[in-house]
Parts: sequence; C-alpha cells; structure tokens
Amino acid sequence: GTADWLYFSNWDYGVPEDVLHPYSAINYGPEDWKDHGLVRIGGKQWHQVELRGLVFASSYVSDAPKARQLVDNTVIGGICHQSYGYPDPQPGYPDSFIPQAMDGMLHMAYFEDADAFHTIIFGATAHAGKDRALLDAQAEACRKVIADDYAGFGFD
Repeated sequence: GTADWLYFSNWDYGVPEDVLHPYSAINYGPEDWKDHGLVRIGGKQWHQVELRGLVFASSYVSDAPKARQLVDNTVIGGICHQSYGYPDPQPGYPDSFIPQAMDGMLHMAYFEDADAFHTIIFGATAHAGKDRALLDAQAEACRKVIADDYAGFGFD
C-alpha cells in the first residue's frame, strides 16, 4: 500500500522524492492493518489485507508564492496528469503535498513463469474513517475485475 500510494502514484505524478521519504518508513502497528487471509474470487484464492489510517503525502499542489511544486520524476508524469487530473489549487491551502490519512483494501496474488515471479495487486483507497461505503464499492469493483478478467490467477 505504501509503495503504491507514494511511488507508483505520487512519485510518478511528480511529487518530489524528498517529500515522500518521511512517509516511507514501515512503522505500522497491529491496529493499522488486518490480514483477512485468503478469500475466494472467481474460483481462485487471493490474499486480502485491509489498511487503516495510513498517512501519506498527497499530490495536492498549492499556488502560494513559496509552495513546493511538482517535479519531473519520470517520463510518464504528463500521462499521469492527463489521467488523474492537473493540479487544482484551492484558497486557504497554502502548503503543497498535505498529508492525508487513508484506509485501503488490497487483493494480492503472484504467479511464477520460466523467467520470474510476478505480483498482481488490486487496491482500493478512501479517506480514513470517512468513506467506508466508497472503499467497499471500490473493493467490490476490484473483485469483479479479478473474477471477470484475472480468473486464471490467484491460488488454488
């Protein structure tokens, strides 16, 4: 969850790496996650993990005169902006990359072929403690995609 939120999303979007580092430490307690074990989706089993209240740097960018701005971390930054939206500064929020607490639900599996191990992760996130219905709807959509399009993956 941390790697996805910080690096596969925000770093690709252009959040400076030094902003992300303070949130990279793995210092979560037992109250921060729940292992639901293997759950059956589409005839196979997937590992399901729930994350609670994890704090990450957001990708919010302020237009205040001295606010930090996005940087070009990768060649896909422009594609990320087109896909997820461009910065939208709001009055009253002068700091960029405001931390956010998020809840998440992950479904994970892996498979091995002749060349390597491959990990498949589907994830849903919502604001911590506030949007459980949204989190559940996203997780259900992920389970439908797994059942419809990834039914051959997972564990027997």
